[in-house]
Amino acid sequence: MEINKKYFIGIDSGGTKFDIVLTDARKKVLYKAKYPSCHYSVFGAEKTSEVLSGYVVKSIRKQKLKLENCAGICFGIAGAREEFDRKKLERLFKSRLKVKNVTVVTDAKNAITGAFDGGDGIILIAGTGSVLYGKYKGKLNRVGGWGRILGDQGSGFIIGREGLRELVKEYDERALGKKESIFSKLVSKRFGITSKNIVDKVFAKHFELQRVCETVIEAAEKKDKACLKIVKQGAQDLLGNIELYLKISKVKEKIEIAFIGSVIENDNILSRALRSGIKKKLKNVVVVRKKNEPTMGAIQIAMGEAS
Repeated sequence: MEINKKYFIGIDSGGTKFDIVLTDARKKVLYKAKYPSCHYSVFGAEKTSEVLSGYVVKSIRKQKLKLENCAGICFGIAGAREEFDRKKLERLFKSRLKVKNVTVVTDAKNAITGAFDGGDGIILIAGTGSVLYGKYKGKLNRVGGWGRILGDQGSGFIIGREGLRELVKEYDERALGKKESIFSKLVSKRFGITSKNIVDKVFAKHFELQRVCETVIEAAEKKDKACLKIVKQGAQDLLGNIELYLKISKVKEKIEIAFIGSVIENDNILSRALRSGIKKKLKNVVVVRKKNEPTMGAIQIAMGEAS
């Protein structure tokens, strides 16, 4: 690419990773990369803007581009739910990067724009956290997304936490002769977690509970009773969010839904249970694959704001 040509930047900053893409005016991808996450809800506006601006500068330098030739940037940031949060971040990014067209949206707006090319549809996100966003007749509504303490049912964090709760219950029941479960064996092998060190790992060493989610799902696939129960509940909770959205938005005709996030995007026992529930109970909802990644949704938003 010519060094003085205009380009756009799309960013998806979630709870576990930071994705960036650079494109030309025709949406041809020039560069994309992943960096460690810097969660807005944890670090606040100043630190988040500092770290994310650093990632932007690092990326454009790798392509030997100039910031003054950036026609627009869109940051999709997890946790930036309120307008005042987004406006504060916009001011900070403009100050740090010296780029005129900077837009900050929620990571969910990125995702829904990318998934349906800006059209109507529902995205159900279940990764570290969980949230549903639906766009119907141009109006955007949210269900869930209240964070791990107040909500996030069906998320990686909650499923992982429930798995470990069942595990410590099992540790207590060993005194009654209860045998080691499939889940216990997997967790011990994968993470080195035992009855002797689980408290230290979780509280002192800040073990990330969402890391266990994949193991809960694997154990459920292998018929572990406790994990099957957790997975079933997770699917029911996510299905409940879809049902609530349909009531709020008053959708009557067919509407598409795309699954996003590590818990449900891939084929597993939980995503299959969720698909089955939708097919049985929600006849007007059609499960589809997302058309584009959230970063390309950010590019679309950046181009729209710059035009």
